Amino acid sequence: MLAISLTLLLIAFRHFIGPAALYHHFYVADKDQWTADRIQSRSPSEASIVWDKKQTLRSILTDGLMVAIVLALVSSGAVEFSYTMSADQILPSIFAFVALLFAQDLYFYVTHYALHLPPLYRRVHALHHRSTNPTPWTSFSVHFVEGFTELMFYPLVFMLFKLNIYVVLLYVFVTTAINLFGHAGFRLEKFALGRVPGFSWVALCAFHNRHHQSFTGNYSLYFRIWDKVFGTEFK
Repeated sequence: MLAISLTLLLIAFRHFIGPAALYHHFYVADKDQWTADRIQSRSPSEASIVWDKKQTLRSILTDGLMVAIVLALVSSGAVEFSYTMSADQILPSIFAFVALLFAQDLYFYVTHYALHLPPLYRRVHALHHRSTNPTPWTSFSVHFVEGFTELMFYPLVFMLFKLNIYVVLLYVFVTTAINLFGHAGFRLEKFALGRVPGFSWVALCAFHNRHHQSFTGNYSLYFRIWDKVFGTEFK
């Protein structure tokens, strides 16, 4: 019951609480403090923001469908989670968390690249790219097919590996936050993240914002590794 309650709270965070809080911080309450850090000089249009809000709320249905699929897999015995955390599970759980980040980023890179192929782009991914100047509300403003494809990563992994349900929920929370900040529209250098060893490999907000401006290249979401490997990173 706790896991189900946290899952519902997480869906609310992904599609309303998170984007609303970040948008209010960057664009309303503290907008004067962030003006100099804006990636694009122009402000997002009101029409674009309203569109993204509607699409983000609609995509709750995709999350709900994926939760139903995972529950059906659990009921059938095809997926099994652990619900407790002993001391000897901590290190394996940390390893699983990091491995999920790299695996999902590769999955996202491949599917995202495919969505930019002309037939799929016109019919599916163009909806997300209506926002050339993204805000946190753009993060989950996606076509049903795109949202479903992105979320299919989870049942595929769950059928292969037995994971702790609370590690999974924490992982989804962290990656949701990364996605929201990635669409925020502001540089985050003032947090001095760029000086942290290894952080230059992280796909910060400016990395993904360039993708929304130019439509091709910078296909990764969490790290710049795959774009470097496959030669699709903007220089």
